[in-house]
Amino acid sequence: VTSTTTATTHAFDGFPPVVRVNCGGPAVQYGTIAWQEEDMGFTEVFGDRQVTGTRERPELFQSECLFRKSRLVTVPVPESMQGPVLVRLLFAELFESADGARVFDVLINGNVVAPDFDIHAVAGKDSAVQVEQFVADSGSEVTFELVVKVGLAKLAAYEVLQVP
Repeated sequence: VTSTTTATTHAFDGFPPVVRVNCGGPAVQYGTIAWQEEDMGFTEVFGDRQVTGTRERPELFQSECLFRKSRLVTVPVPESMQGPVLVRLLFAELFESADGARVFDVLINGNVVAPDFDIHAVAGKDSAVQVEQFVADSGSEVTFELVVKVGLAKLAAYEVLQVP
């Protein structure tokens, strides 16, 4: 299963975004930062649930996409933004209350960057964690994949930022 997103053009921390996506939730705008909506799979919405351990807006963690099978996401990179990029994947465990209940590998551009990733074991319940990877040359697209091992893989939000 694959998913393709479209590009946006806002700046954040000096890193212009190629794309910012709130998985399973509505488009979110705060200040000049815009996250687009995308329903990538089975969605859970947690309303006003709050998470700790993040500087990101709570709205990004009030919904998520869940995947029963491995999920490959392809993000097109416009020619004007090709080159070095930073891929940020945002997660929070809002349901499981024990380590080992949800385990998956995280790959960026085919490289395993977080093997046997268990959100609860890393951050605990109701806490956010992010996986980041610098990609030296994006080419025309960047991919990330969540490879299910135990339970369901999940994702709250993601962004791909051009590195100036």
